[in-house]
Amino acid sequence: MLKEVLVKIAKKLNKTDITWALGGSVMLKLRGLPVHPNDIDLLVSLEDIEKADQLIKALSQSRKNKSHKTDENYATKFFCQYKLDGIDIDLMAGFTLKFKEENEVKIFKYKFNTRTIVNNIEIKDVEIPLTSLEDWYVLYNLMPGKQNKVQLIEKHFKEKGIQYPNILKGYQKENISTKLNHRINLVLNHKI
Repeated sequence: MLKEVLVKIAKKLNKTDITWALGGSVMLKLRGLPVHPNDIDLLVSLEDIEKADQLIKALSQSRKNKSHKTDENYATKFFCQYKLDGIDIDLMAGFTLKFKEENEVKIFKYKFNTRTIVNNIEIKDVEIPLTSLEDWYVLYNLMPGKQNKVQLIEKHFKEKGIQYPNILKGYQKENISTKLNHRINLVLNHKI
């Protein structure tokens, strides 16, 4: 049912000029990782979020605007949950994480744009743009409670190789934790 709902949304989004892509566990599943997704995570550019919200709201049976302003782990600019045919859909723009390092709260902003869409997958003749495993490796490392997905991606990297090493190298120049920077070094040097 997840794929059917994803295809329904993708058909609508693809008819517009909205910059969007699939992330999260459905993206992992479509790349062959052994996960059991329970929702669809869609990333949209900040410039297109109002159009995407209106489009998905018109398709869905319900909509909940979620605020990340007071959340200790997230500071995402736009985050809404919808229900379509019994499936939860999370729509995000300006995806931002908070993490602690040495008793200091740091902010990491995921720079979603057309360059972060690395490829597409086709489902029932509908193109689904995908974000990279490398992006989600970094994001899951910064999110609480996602260590199992970090380990699955590391296993995938070990077995299939890192498709976009420059993405990981680019993150090392950003505001990420020292621990994550070290972990990226280990992954890039095939020591994990």
